[in-house]
Amino acid sequence: MERTKQKLKRGMLMKWVILFIVVAALVLLFNHGAHKDRG
Repeated sequence: MERTKQKLKRGMLMKWVILFIVVAALVLLFNHGAHKDRG
């Protein structure tokens, strides 16, 4: 029971980490594109 809960928590953490990386990448790409259009 404990082990399953720990695995679930780790899965949630990984999901949040991946989500954060994806959002950060999109923001960086958007900022880069916006600067390129302006320049």
